Amino acid sequence: MNKLAVIQDSNITLDCAGHALNKGMEITSKQVNGQWIPPQNVTVKNCTSRATIRVYGMARNGEGGELTNSSKQLGHTQRAQAAAPKYIRFENIDAQINGPIGFYFSPGVTHSEIINSRITGNAVSTSIYLDAESAFNRIINNTIATTTDKREQIAIDGSAYNQIIGNQFTNLKNGGIYLYRNCGEGGNVRHQTPTHNVIAENTFQHDANQPNEPSIWLASRNGNRLYCYLDIGVPFGSSSSDLDYATDNIIEKNTFINKQQIRVDAQPNTIRDNRIQ
Repeated sequence: MNKLAVIQDSNITLDCAGHALNKGMEITSKQVNGQWIPPQNVTVKNCTSRATIRVYGMARNGEGGELTNSSKQLGHTQRAQAAAPKYIRFENIDAQINGPIGFYFSPGVTHSEIINSRITGNAVSTSIYLDAESAFNRIINNTIATTTDKREQIAIDGSAYNQIIGNQFTNLKNGGIYLYRNCGEGGNVRHQTPTHNVIAENTFQHDANQPNEPSIWLASRNGNRLYCYLDIGVPFGSSSSDLDYATDNIIEKNTFINKQQIRVDAQPNTIRDNRIQ
Protein backbone atom coordinates (compact mmCIF):
# COMPACT_ATOMS: atom_id res chain seq x y z
CA MET A 1 0.00 0.00 0.00
CA ASN A 2 1.54 3.29 -1.12
CA LYS A 3 -0.66 5.60 0.92
CA LEU A 4 -1.15 6.06 4.65
CA ALA A 5 -3.52 3.42 6.00
CA VAL A 6 -6.09 4.95 8.37
CA ILE A 7 -8.49 3.06 10.64
CA GLN A 8 -11.15 4.89 12.66
CA ASP A 9 -13.76 2.17 13.11
CA SER A 10 -14.10 -0.60 15.69
CA ASN A 11 -14.21 -4.38 15.50
CA ILE A 12 -11.90 -4.67 12.49
CA THR A 13 -9.24 -7.22 11.57
CA LEU A 14 -6.72 -6.27 8.89
CA ASP A 15 -4.61 -9.19 7.67
CA CYS A 16 -1.95 -7.86 5.29
CA ALA A 17 -0.90 -11.39 4.33
CA GLY A 18 2.70 -10.10 4.09
CA HIS A 19 1.94 -7.01 2.04
CA ALA A 20 3.60 -3.72 2.91
CA LEU A 21 2.33 -0.57 4.57
CA ASN A 22 4.81 1.67 2.79
CA LYS A 23 3.44 4.87 4.36
CA GLY A 24 2.64 3.36 7.73
CA MET A 25 -0.67 3.36 9.55
CA GLU A 26 -2.78 5.50 11.86
CA ILE A 27 -5.49 4.14 14.14
CA THR A 28 -7.20 7.25 15.37
CA SER A 29 -10.26 8.45 17.21
CA LYS A 30 -12.77 10.69 15.46
CA GLN A 31 -14.65 13.62 16.92
CA VAL A 32 -18.39 13.94 16.32
CA ASN A 33 -20.32 16.89 17.74
CA GLY A 34 -17.49 17.55 20.15
CA GLN A 35 -17.39 13.97 21.43
CA TRP A 36 -14.45 11.63 20.92
CA ILE A 37 -15.32 8.25 19.44
CA PRO A 38 -12.30 5.93 19.80
CA PRO A 39 -11.89 2.74 17.80
CA GLN A 40 -11.81 -0.46 19.83
CA ASN A 41 -11.08 -4.12 19.17
CA VAL A 42 -8.86 -3.65 16.11
CA THR A 43 -6.33 -6.31 15.05
CA VAL A 44 -3.60 -5.65 12.49
CA LYS A 45 -1.47 -8.67 11.58
CA ASN A 46 1.01 -10.13 9.10
CA CYS A 47 2.12 -6.75 7.75
CA THR A 48 5.42 -5.22 6.71
CA SER A 49 5.62 -1.58 7.77
CA ARG A 50 8.11 0.94 6.43
CA ALA A 51 6.88 4.00 8.33
CA THR A 52 5.42 4.85 11.73
CA ILE A 53 2.43 2.92 13.06
CA ARG A 54 0.63 5.43 15.26
CA VAL A 55 -2.33 5.03 17.61
CA TYR A 56 -3.88 8.25 18.91
CA GLY A 57 -6.87 10.07 20.35
CA MET A 58 -6.76 13.74 21.44
CA ALA A 59 -3.42 14.38 19.75
CA ARG A 60 -0.94 12.64 17.46
CA ASN A 61 1.81 13.08 20.06
CA GLY A 62 2.32 14.61 23.51
CA GLU A 63 1.30 18.08 22.35
CA GLY A 64 -1.77 19.64 20.75
CA GLY A 65 -4.54 22.16 21.49
CA GLU A 66 -7.27 20.10 23.17
CA LEU A 67 -4.72 17.86 24.89
CA THR A 68 -2.87 20.87 26.28
CA ASN A 69 -6.05 22.50 27.57
CA SER A 70 -7.18 19.25 29.18
CA SER A 71 -3.78 18.78 30.84
CA LYS A 72 -4.20 22.01 32.80
CA GLN A 73 -7.21 20.58 34.63
CA LEU A 74 -7.62 17.72 37.08
CA GLY A 75 -8.96 14.49 35.62
CA HIS A 76 -6.82 14.76 32.51
CA THR A 77 -5.59 11.16 32.56
CA GLN A 78 -9.16 9.86 32.55
CA ARG A 79 -10.21 12.21 29.73
CA ALA A 80 -7.20 11.33 27.59
CA GLN A 81 -7.82 7.61 28.05
CA ALA A 82 -11.54 7.93 27.29
CA ALA A 83 -10.72 9.73 24.03
CA ALA A 84 -8.01 7.34 22.81
CA PRO A 85 -8.18 3.97 21.03
CA LYS A 86 -8.15 0.85 23.17
CA TYR A 87 -7.84 -2.89 22.66
CA ILE A 88 -5.65 -2.45 19.56
CA ARG A 89 -3.53 -5.48 18.69
CA PHE A 90 -0.50 -5.64 16.41
CA GLU A 91 0.64 -9.18 15.67
CA ASN A 92 3.43 -10.49 13.46
CA ILE A 93 4.42 -7.06 12.15
CA ASP A 94 7.75 -6.69 10.36
CA ALA A 95 8.57 -3.03 11.04
CA GLN A 96 11.48 -1.97 8.86
CA ILE A 97 12.33 1.52 10.09
CA ASN A 98 14.11 4.12 7.99
CA GLY A 99 13.98 7.30 10.08
CA PRO A 100 10.74 7.45 12.07
CA ILE A 101 9.58 5.73 15.23
CA GLY A 102 8.36 2.19 14.65
CA PHE A 103 5.30 2.22 16.94
CA TYR A 104 3.85 5.26 18.68
CA PHE A 105 1.11 4.90 21.29
CA SER A 106 0.02 8.48 21.85
CA PRO A 107 -1.48 9.98 25.04
CA GLY A 108 -4.27 7.92 26.57
CA VAL A 109 -3.94 4.69 24.56
CA THR A 110 -4.83 1.71 26.76
CA HIS A 111 -5.10 -2.08 26.65
CA SER A 112 -3.21 -2.35 23.37
CA GLU A 113 -0.37 -4.65 22.40
CA ILE A 114 2.53 -5.42 20.09
CA ILE A 115 3.24 -9.14 20.00
CA ASN A 116 5.41 -11.59 18.04
CA SER A 117 6.79 -8.82 15.84
CA ARG A 118 10.16 -7.54 14.63
CA ILE A 119 11.47 -3.98 14.61
CA THR A 120 14.65 -3.41 12.62
CA GLY A 121 16.38 -0.70 10.59
CA ASN A 122 17.47 2.77 11.65
CA ALA A 123 15.46 5.23 13.75
CA VAL A 124 16.14 8.86 14.55
CA SER A 125 14.17 8.33 17.77
CA THR A 126 12.95 5.22 19.59
CA SER A 127 11.64 1.91 18.30
CA ILE A 128 8.53 2.09 20.49
CA TYR A 129 7.10 5.09 22.35
CA LEU A 130 4.42 4.87 25.04
CA ASP A 131 3.33 8.44 25.65
CA ALA A 132 1.84 10.25 28.64
CA GLU A 133 -1.36 8.99 30.24
CA SER A 134 -1.26 5.70 28.29
CA ALA A 135 -1.61 2.51 30.32
CA PHE A 136 -2.19 -1.25 30.48
CA ASN A 137 -0.38 -1.92 27.20
CA ARG A 138 1.64 -5.05 26.41
CA ILE A 139 4.87 -5.52 24.42
CA ILE A 140 5.34 -9.28 24.28
CA ASN A 141 7.74 -11.68 22.50
CA ASN A 142 9.17 -9.23 19.98
CA THR A 143 12.62 -8.84 18.43
CA ILE A 144 13.77 -5.23 18.80
CA ALA A 145 16.99 -4.67 16.89
CA THR A 146 16.74 -1.11 15.66
CA THR A 147 19.81 1.08 15.40
CA THR A 148 18.77 4.31 17.12
CA ASP A 149 20.74 7.49 16.44
CA LYS A 150 20.42 9.09 19.87
CA ARG A 151 17.64 7.44 21.83
CA GLU A 152 16.77 4.33 23.78
CA GLN A 153 14.82 1.48 22.18
CA ILE A 154 11.62 1.91 24.22
CA ALA A 155 10.42 5.10 25.92
CA ILE A 156 7.90 4.81 28.75
CA ASP A 157 6.95 8.46 29.13
CA GLY A 158 4.42 8.94 31.93
CA SER A 159 2.90 5.58 31.01
CA ALA A 160 1.78 3.08 33.65
CA TYR A 161 0.71 -0.52 34.25
CA ASN A 162 2.38 -1.79 31.07
CA GLN A 163 3.94 -5.22 30.54
CA ILE A 164 7.17 -5.64 28.56
CA ILE A 165 7.83 -9.36 28.62
CA GLY A 166 9.82 -11.92 26.65
CA ASN A 167 11.43 -9.56 24.12
CA GLN A 168 14.89 -9.82 22.54
CA PHE A 169 16.88 -6.55 22.45
CA THR A 170 20.04 -5.85 20.46
CA ASN A 171 21.80 -2.67 19.20
CA LEU A 172 21.71 -1.15 22.68
CA LYS A 173 24.47 1.44 22.36
CA ASN A 174 22.02 4.24 23.22
CA GLY A 175 20.03 2.36 25.82
CA GLY A 176 17.19 -0.12 26.16
CA ILE A 177 14.04 0.79 28.12
CA TYR A 178 13.86 4.20 29.81
CA LEU A 179 11.11 5.26 32.21
CA TYR A 180 10.56 8.98 32.74
CA ARG A 181 8.01 11.81 32.62
CA ASN A 182 8.58 14.43 29.95
CA CYS A 183 7.77 17.50 32.03
CA GLY A 184 6.69 20.64 30.23
CA GLU A 185 7.21 19.70 26.58
CA GLY A 186 4.78 21.68 24.44
CA GLY A 187 3.37 23.31 27.56
CA ASN A 188 1.54 20.12 28.53
CA VAL A 189 1.21 19.10 32.16
CA ARG A 190 2.03 15.40 32.55
CA HIS A 191 -0.26 13.89 35.18
CA GLN A 192 0.51 10.18 35.30
CA THR A 193 3.88 8.87 36.42
CA PRO A 194 5.75 5.86 34.92
CA THR A 195 4.68 3.44 37.62
CA HIS A 196 3.48 -0.15 38.07
CA ASN A 197 5.18 -1.36 34.90
CA VAL A 198 6.50 -4.92 34.61
CA ILE A 199 9.72 -5.54 32.66
CA ALA A 200 10.37 -9.27 32.82
CA GLU A 201 11.98 -12.21 31.03
CA ASN A 202 13.57 -10.07 28.34
CA THR A 203 17.05 -10.61 26.88
CA PHE A 204 19.34 -7.61 26.41
CA GLN A 205 22.33 -8.43 24.23
CA HIS A 206 25.09 -5.85 24.61
CA ASP A 207 28.14 -5.52 22.43
CA ALA A 208 31.04 -5.59 24.85
CA ASN A 209 32.60 -2.66 22.95
CA GLN A 210 29.52 -0.43 23.08
CA PRO A 211 29.14 2.49 25.53
CA ASN A 212 27.72 1.68 28.94
CA GLU A 213 24.25 3.10 28.41
CA PRO A 214 21.65 1.46 30.68
CA SER A 215 19.60 -1.46 29.49
CA ILE A 216 16.87 -0.27 31.85
CA TRP A 217 16.80 3.17 33.46
CA LEU A 218 14.21 4.05 36.08
CA ALA A 219 13.79 7.85 36.19
CA SER A 220 16.05 8.77 33.29
CA ARG A 221 15.29 12.52 33.24
CA ASN A 222 14.10 13.92 36.59
CA GLY A 223 13.64 17.40 35.17
CA ASN A 224 16.79 17.45 33.09
CA ARG A 225 15.22 19.23 30.12
CA LEU A 226 15.25 22.94 29.28
CA TYR A 227 11.51 23.00 28.52
CA CYS A 228 10.31 21.66 31.89
CA TYR A 229 9.28 25.16 32.99
CA LEU A 230 6.74 25.47 30.14
CA ASP A 231 4.00 23.74 32.13
CA ILE A 232 4.13 25.95 35.23
CA GLY A 233 0.95 27.45 36.65
CA VAL A 234 -1.12 24.64 38.20
CA PRO A 235 -0.60 22.82 41.51
CA PHE A 236 -0.48 19.25 40.21
CA GLY A 237 1.36 16.86 37.92
CA SER A 238 4.63 17.86 36.32
CA SER A 239 3.72 21.50 36.87
CA SER A 240 4.23 21.03 40.60
CA SER A 241 7.30 18.78 40.30
CA ASP A 242 9.67 18.03 37.44
CA LEU A 243 10.71 14.67 38.89
CA ASP A 244 9.88 11.44 37.05
CA TYR A 245 8.56 9.42 40.03
CA ALA A 246 9.36 6.13 38.27
CA THR A 247 8.33 3.97 41.22
CA ASP A 248 6.58 0.69 42.02
CA ASN A 249 7.87 -0.97 38.87
CA ILE A 250 8.94 -4.62 38.74
CA ILE A 251 12.16 -5.56 36.93
CA GLU A 252 12.66 -9.31 37.14
CA LYS A 253 14.04 -12.42 35.44
CA ASN A 254 15.75 -10.51 32.65
CA THR A 255 18.94 -11.80 31.01
CA PHE A 256 21.81 -9.46 30.17
CA ILE A 257 24.46 -10.69 27.74
CA ASN A 258 27.95 -9.20 28.29
CA LYS A 259 26.74 -6.45 30.62
CA GLN A 260 24.05 -5.80 33.18
CA GLN A 261 23.03 -2.19 33.14
CA ILE A 262 20.09 -1.32 35.39
CA ARG A 263 20.12 2.26 36.64
CA VAL A 264 17.73 3.27 39.39
CA ASP A 265 17.17 6.97 40.16
CA ALA A 266 13.83 6.62 41.98
CA GLN A 267 12.48 4.38 44.71
CA PRO A 268 10.72 2.16 45.64
CA ASN A 269 11.01 -0.39 42.83
CA THR A 270 11.35 -4.17 42.83
CA ILE A 271 14.43 -5.57 41.09
CA ARG A 272 14.98 -9.31 41.46
CA ASP A 273 16.22 -12.50 39.82
CA ASN A 274 17.98 -10.81 36.90
CA ARG A 275 21.17 -12.42 35.56
CA ILE A 276 24.15 -11.70 33.40
CA GLN A 277 25.78 -14.22 31.07
